[in-house]
Parts: sequence; C-alpha cells; structure tokens
Amino acid sequence: MNQKKDKNEEIEIWRNFLVYHSEIINQIDHSLKNANCISLAWYDILIVLERSEGKSLRMKDLIGETVLTKSGVSKILDRIEDGKLITRKQSEQDARSIQISITKQGSLEVRRAWAIYKENIESYFLNPLTLTEKSILTTIFNKLRKTFP
Repeated sequence: MNQKKDKNEEIEIWRNFLVYHSEIINQIDHSLKNANCISLAWYDILIVLERSEGKSLRMKDLIGETVLTKSGVSKILDRIEDGKLITRKQSEQDARSIQISITKQGSLEVRRAWAIYKENIESYFLNPLTLTEKSILTTIFNKLRKTFP
C-alpha cells in the first residue's frame, strides 16, 4: 500500500511542476501582452540572438538554443521578420544555411520585455521562496539537468 501512495505522490510532484510551469508561462505572456510588448515566444527567440556573438546565429544554431520546436521557430521567425525585429540572409560561411540577426528595434523590444518578464519572475517565482528554498531548488535543478547527455 505504501508503494502505491509513494508512486501517487511522485506523480503529483510531476503534475504540480507541469501545472505551475504552465501557469507562470501564461502569466508572463499575459503581462507582456498587457504591456504591449513582444510575446514570450518572440522573446525566447530574440534573447538568444541578443546574447549571441555578433547578435546573429545560423538557423540551425538558433533552433538548438531555444526552448521551442524547429517548426515553431520557423513559423515565429516569419512574423518576427515581418515586425522588422530580425533580418535573414544567406550565411557567408555556408551557402546552404540562413543567418538570422536581431535588428536594433529587436534589441529594444527585448529590453522592454525584459522589465516585465523580470518583474513576473520575481513576483511569482523568486519572492515567494525563502533563501533556503531557493538554494534547495538550485541544487535540485542542477542535479536534474545532469541527467541529460
């Protein structure tokens, strides 16, 4: 009987993690929208470009650095380009590859969105936790991330 209870508690841990993740992502996206900022999906792509060397990456490298799927990135890039926040051109190193660069306007939009994003991270993730809880979470997430190849 205890094993079944333990398994149910383990499943509940996972479920709580997924539900909370969904809730905070929705909250952040909603806050960005209310502030007339770029969406969280756009932010996730643009911040990778903003932080990259030369503020530019090949398409395959960009896809590898984001939390979105390959098809998701491709679809979003079309809209971001229409918004003049990125440019695309043939890669000088590899003619088969496309180079994606963030524009000055794209960099401005990332900085604007970051203020809202940061406020939400603090309000809904960091501030409710004690220093000890934050330390424990850091340890747990570092341990979990080491399980991936």
